[in-house]
Amino acid sequence: MKNNIKAILITSLFFIIQFTHGQNSYKLSGIVQDTANNPIEIADALILRVADSTVVTYSYVYKGAFTINEIKEGEYLLKISSLGYKEEIVKIAMYSDQSVNVILEEQAQGLDEVVIKAEKRLFENKSGNIKANIANTELSALPSPVDILSNIPTVQVSPNRESISVVGRGNALIYLNKQRITANQLSTLAVDNIKSIEVINNPSAKYEADGRSVILVETKKNESNGTKVTLSETASFKQFFNNYAAVNASFKKDKFEFKANFGYNAVMRREEVESDFNIIDRDLSVENYTLSDAEKPEFVLGGGVYYEINSGDYVSLNVNSNFFNAKTDIMSRGFVQEDVDTDNVTTLNDTGDNRTYLNSNFNYNNKINDASNLFFGLQYTTFDQNTDSFIDINENDTGFVSTQSRFQDFNIQSLSGRLDYETTFKKGATLELGVNTSISSSDTQQNIEDVVTSANSSNTDYNYDEKIYAVYSQLTGKLSKSIDYSVGLRVENYDAEGAFSDGNLLINRNQTNFFPKADLTFALDTTNTSTLRLNFSRSITRPNFTSLSQVVVFVSPFITFSRNINLLPTLMNEVSASFSRKGKSLTFTYYHYKDPVNLTTLYNETDDIFSNTWINFEKETGINLSLYYPQKITNFWSSVNVLNFNYSNIQDPRATSDPSPYLYYYSNHRFKIPGDTSLSLTGWGYTDRNEGAIQRNSLFVMNASLSKTIFKEISCTIGYNDIFKGMNFEDVATINSVQTRNNFIVDAREFYISLKYSFGNIKKSSYRNKKVNEDDNRIR
Repeated sequence: MKNNIKAILITSLFFIIQFTHGQNSYKLSGIVQDTANNPIEIADALILRVADSTVVTYSYVYKGAFTINEIKEGEYLLKISSLGYKEEIVKIAMYSDQSVNVILEEQAQGLDEVVIKAEKRLFENKSGNIKANIANTELSALPSPVDILSNIPTVQVSPNRESISVVGRGNALIYLNKQRITANQLSTLAVDNIKSIEVINNPSAKYEADGRSVILVETKKNESNGTKVTLSETASFKQFFNNYAAVNASFKKDKFEFKANFGYNAVMRREEVESDFNIIDRDLSVENYTLSDAEKPEFVLGGGVYYEINSGDYVSLNVNSNFFNAKTDIMSRGFVQEDVDTDNVTTLNDTGDNRTYLNSNFNYNNKINDASNLFFGLQYTTFDQNTDSFIDINENDTGFVSTQSRFQDFNIQSLSGRLDYETTFKKGATLELGVNTSISSSDTQQNIEDVVTSANSSNTDYNYDEKIYAVYSQLTGKLSKSIDYSVGLRVENYDAEGAFSDGNLLINRNQTNFFPKADLTFALDTTNTSTLRLNFSRSITRPNFTSLSQVVVFVSPFITFSRNINLLPTLMNEVSASFSRKGKSLTFTYYHYKDPVNLTTLYNETDDIFSNTWINFEKETGINLSLYYPQKITNFWSSVNVLNFNYSNIQDPRATSDPSPYLYYYSNHRFKIPGDTSLSLTGWGYTDRNEGAIQRNSLFVMNASLSKTIFKEISCTIGYNDIFKGMNFEDVATINSVQTRNNFIVDAREFYISLKYSFGNIKKSSYRNKKVNEDDNRIR
């Protein structure tokens, strides 16, 4: 039955493609000549909004002609400019295909040299979504994509740098162009290849339903022939010295493009945790301090080819990977008191951790005609982790004794594919249809050897298999000149099995879920500078594969960090309203979670162990009010400010919860200094907050960076992060009669120097635009 449904869906999709491929969209073509009716050899054609002259789209004028496809219905300004001529601006009404003739008058110029400068906004607000421009900004000087994310408003990176979340919206999905990746796979990308990163708060139905927000990473594409090589070096000073070196190369010849990158990161990280555990109905308490130093030399490799078959049609193949062989020394000192008995235990854990990530994808894009497009993507991902731990224990200062050896192997393999079809109708409505599937499996092998006596040794093998089949439709258009709409539905079938090698089936789930999406945007004035956006969405968060493994981190004889293979997915419903005006926005959101996941501490009375792990609570409700406020204070001083009001309430009989509101704030200030120099100051933090059942402390973080371009080819950035050493997280909770307090001391204070040198023969057009709008991303 399931196979028949999939066959019907795919057959229906191709039928719709054949039926709709002949539809047309609005196209603007034009002839550009001088006063003697000679064609202008080369110029720029820009489509601008009438209200504020911001750029909507653009094209080249070549030998007197240009064509711009897929212009949405409405009225615009067409600006034509060419060096040596007066620019011409024409008002156009795009309610059908249009053709124009433009005459440029000569302008006398007596210049020895023309210097063109354009400044790109660091952050942009797009209907409540925040977009960060990476290329040619100070963010491109940061050593890794994860470091970039930690500097984007509302994006939060966990202390172990393996989890990415958005304030008020939980963990985010990460997309590289049109395909989904994980946070670990994100770290395999070369920063120099990233064009922009956008935080999408209300993703459409074409994105997986697994999450309330999407982080969309867009990569660069060369538009000129030639070869370019970029060398970068970042020296970072924390508790230890870290070094990041990378080389990035690109080659383009007509329709063929090749890219490759290699990086070597010599990383040394320190983590400190202070923990207190108490059993309410029993006189038992534990105080523990853990210090972890990890030496992690990391290699990052990547490469890809791109071939443009013709305009709009292309194939591409990309491979990204990283691998490291880390050595971690964990020292734990614990003090245990029960009734009148006291014990102190020191634990040494010598751990070797080898990890390998590989992500490869193939894309094929077919522009059927001016109105219709077909995309096919195939992606294969594999992750291997081998962890060996050797544990020595010193009880009550009697000397260290070898007690345990742990050998754990974890492997994930995933194959996914998607087929997307998009078509635009005469009245401007766009229909998107798609099917995608993901087939994944993981295997965890764990061998624990008791050095003192082999009687307590154990071997386990846990396998998990998952299949997700999905189909979606999304319709976007206009109800009137002032009302835009977007409605969509995604249907996902989720089939999962988890079992130990002895045949004991622990997980057996087969679910079909419907995820509707609806969005209405009202223009509140004729210039479209004020809008009101209403949104409803239903989504899901499934446990990631590492959460479903049985890997256990041994901290001491009475404390472990473990996974939970029994986690349930979290179903989420939310409604939101967003008011935007001239780049500023105010957004209100209400959400409801079923089976939310929280990290907590459980006590196993049989083994006498406190286990830090993830569990499901019954439900959670909350509200979020977010203000985004950019401001250009002077010609050389601009700022971006974000203020988030949050309130959440966990409802579960096991958790003692005292919900209260809290604030998140972010403020970035940029100063342009003469001599191609810019100064950036960023401050962000939280007030005291209760997130679900967990009470967390307030914090304030201040970062600063100074960037300068030297000799036109060398960019230098000096930065100082966490100036006041505020990145200390404290969690307090009472769950299942266990009171816990954890204080995470994060090694985040950092002074770094980054140098980036680019060289090569990139053939560019001899023409360069005299004036470039601040919102225009085409900076040549």
